[in-house]
Amino acid sequence: MTHTLWPRAVDRTDVICEWHFHRDEMIKSTFEADDAVEFWDITNREDWAISELSQAGIQSRAYRPGPYSRCESLPYAFDQMVLDREKQAQKE
Repeated sequence: MTHTLWPRAVDRTDVICEWHFHRDEMIKSTFEADDAVEFWDITNREDWAISELSQAGIQSRAYRPGPYSRCESLPYAFDQMVLDREKQAQKE
């Protein structure tokens, strides 16, 4: 499964979910994707609801950014990459 996210506004993103199953599995007469699709649809909707709540909190006047936890090395690295590129663009 892949997700493609298309930001449309500061408060709206379109999410495209695509399913990828191995060809050898798909040709089996017993192949059914419904259970996997249903499970991940439920899981994704829960994650999106949490993300929406987080975004609402970030938009609050009371929000103050804090440090990342040790478990968040990838988001931290992404933020640093964006900040570095922003600094480079300002120099140019």
